[in-house]
Amino acid sequence: MLKLKPDFLEDLLLFKEAFLIHDDRIYFVRPNDEDKQNTAHFGTSKLELRECEDIPTLEQRLFRENRCNIQGYMNIWIKEKIGTRINRGASSGLFHYSTDVDGFIIDHIISAYNRNELKIHYKKPDVEAPKSIDVVSELSMIPSVMKRAFGDLSIMFHDGNAYSLGKPALNRGNYVSLNGRIMVPKALVSTSEFITAYENVLRRHVQDTAMRIGISHYGRHDKHEGNNGKSYPDEYAEGEISYRRISSSEYSLMLDLPRFLCKIRGAYYDFKPVRLSCPLKREGPSLYLQDWPRVMNEGYKHPFVYDDGKICYDGIYGYKSDIVAGSRKHNIGSVGFASAIVSVLKRARQVICYGYTADMKAPVNNITKFRSIGHTTRDGARVYAVRNGIDPDTRIFLNDAA
Repeated sequence: MLKLKPDFLEDLLLFKEAFLIHDDRIYFVRPNDEDKQNTAHFGTSKLELRECEDIPTLEQRLFRENRCNIQGYMNIWIKEKIGTRINRGASSGLFHYSTDVDGFIIDHIISAYNRNELKIHYKKPDVEAPKSIDVVSELSMIPSVMKRAFGDLSIMFHDGNAYSLGKPALNRGNYVSLNGRIMVPKALVSTSEFITAYENVLRRHVQDTAMRIGISHYGRHDKHEGNNGKSYPDEYAEGEISYRRISSSEYSLMLDLPRFLCKIRGAYYDFKPVRLSCPLKREGPSLYLQDWPRVMNEGYKHPFVYDDGKICYDGIYGYKSDIVAGSRKHNIGSVGFASAIVSVLKRARQVICYGYTADMKAPVNNITKFRSIGHTTRDGARVYAVRNGIDPDTRIFLNDAA
C-alpha cells in the first residue's frame, strides 16, 4: 500500500502551537500585542493569525518528494486494474457473438442509466503502464486534494484535536476573526484521525489519477467488432451498473453501490456496500422483467430491506407503474422498455441510498435498531467518510425526513 503521509501537517503539529486552515491557506496562531485584523480569541487572550503557505503548494511539494514511490505505485495499479480486466476478457472466451439482446442492454439500457454515449472498440494490447508520466502535473490537475475532500470546511488544530470553524452561537465564547468573518471552534476529531483521513484521500487521488491515465492510454477495451458486426461480452460493467448473460434466454442487470452514509432523523448511519440484481427474460423476439430488483448480499441490514433481500418500495410514488411496464413483453430494442428498466433501477437505488419518509408504510426495520456514526453535522460526517474511504461528495445522502 502506498504510504503518502502529509508530512507538512505533522511538522506543524510538532511545534505544539495552534494553527488553522481556511480557504486552502494555513494560518499560525501567534501572540502579538499589535491590533491585527485577523485574530483568535481564547478566554482573555487575543492572538494574531499569521498567514503562511497554501495547501496546493504543500501538496505539490509532497508529490514531488514522493515522485518515485508514486510512479511505481501507479504502474502497478494500472497493470492490475486495467490490464487484468482486458486480458481476462480476451483469454477466457468472454467475447463472442451472441444476439442483439446483449447490444440492446449495453448500448441502450446501460447507456441510458449512465446518461452518456458509449463508443467502445476492443483490442488486446500488451498491458504496460505508460513509460513517461509527469506525476506532479497529473496529480495537480485538481488544485487542492484537501479542498476536494473536505469542501469549504475551515479547521483549527490545537492540543491534539481538530476543530471545525463555523457560525457563532449567541454566546460564542472562544472565536476566530478572519477576513471579516467570525467563526467559533467545534470539536471534530483528533489530529491523528484527521491526518489518517487526509492520507486516505491522497492515496485515493493517486489511484483515481492512475485509472484516468490508464484508460486514456489504452482506450476502453470492453468489446470488439467481428463477424461482420459488433460482438458483445457475456459480462459488462460501466460505473455502478453491470450486466451478465446467464443463459441464452436469461440476463441480469446489477447495481453495485459502494459504502455510503445516510442522514435519517437527524443522525448519520453507515451502510455497507450492496449489490442489487434485476433479472430479465427473453422469449423469442421479446424481452421482459422477471422480478423486482432485490439485494443479493446475504443478511444485509437496511431499514427498507427484508431478511430475504426483498426491497420495500411501498413509499416510492409511481414505482408500480414502472414494474408493470417492465413486466410486459416488449420487442427487443423497444425504447419504452429501456426507459422502464432504467426507471426501475433508479428507484431501487433511491430506496437503498435515500429511503423514504414512510408516510405510506412503516419501514421494514426501524432506524432505532441501527447504530449511528456519532456525528450529527455535515462536517463531522464528511470527516468520518474520508477517514473510512467513503467519497464525501457522492456517498453522503439525506433521507427525505432528515
